[in-house]
Amino acid sequence: VNSARDFHVAVIAGADEIAHLPGRHTVELIDRADAMLAKQKGIPVITTTVLIERELKKGKRGLYEELRRAQIDNLRLLRDVGVTLAIGSDEYDDTSVSEARYLRDLGVFDNRELLQMWTLNCTRTVFPGRKLGRLEPGYEASFLALDGNPLLDWSSLGRIRYRFKEGAPLGVLRVH
Repeated sequence: VNSARDFHVAVIAGADEIAHLPGRHTVELIDRADAMLAKQKGIPVITTTVLIERELKKGKRGLYEELRRAQIDNLRLLRDVGVTLAIGSDEYDDTSVSEARYLRDLGVFDNRELLQMWTLNCTRTVFPGRKLGRLEPGYEASFLALDGNPLLDWSSLGRIRYRFKEGAPLGVLRVH
């Protein structure tokens, strides 16, 4: 979606998921009733908020700041009514790391909320038929082992010690 109107139409139509937070080029505020209906219908939202940095790169700092404030309002609304939020990327040449970093800088979510959005919520949204995102019996054993606790030290996400895909180690990474 690109606008609050698009968000409304997607929710009314019963979309499986909504990609993008409204308001990449213009200030767009989501209606509370639409957010509540998205929660009722179980429609997750993939944020892709970092896309507004394109406006900053074009030298439109004033617009960027307005869009950022609207994003904060929209994210708080969606979180507060209980909509499932997932971290994703809409950039073919980038990963969701930039999105997670941007969301953290907004100050809306704590580390626990961000990790849930990036792991459990993302895997359920992108791969709804697979058992991913948990360390529990019956789930795929695909995970990373970090050199630190990201709940306490967010930078530990960049210090991956071990990688496993479906239970098989992918190799050991050296931490310097």
